[in-house]
Amino acid sequence: MINLKQPHYAILLLSGALATYKEIGHEKGVAKAALPLLRLYLRQGQGWQALKVALLALKTTYRAGVLHPAILLRLLRRGVRRNLRGE
Repeated sequence: MINLKQPHYAILLLSGALATYKEIGHEKGVAKAALPLLRLYLRQGQGWQALKVALLALKTTYRAGVLHPAILLRLLRRGVRRNLRGE
């Protein structure tokens, strides 16, 4: 849905998936659904929603044991490189 230029429909689907994963307690699923949702909110300029989703993603990835300092540093470096290249 993101590639088909239907962001509102994609947000609805991802929000539903996020709620379902939260309800059943699948933390890795929450993180996987939260990241594209976060990207969509940022593209649409919905900063408050993006912040809430980002905090939820950080909390769940930390609880799932997926969040390690090395991974965070790698993601930050990748983001800095993208900003320098203008992507």
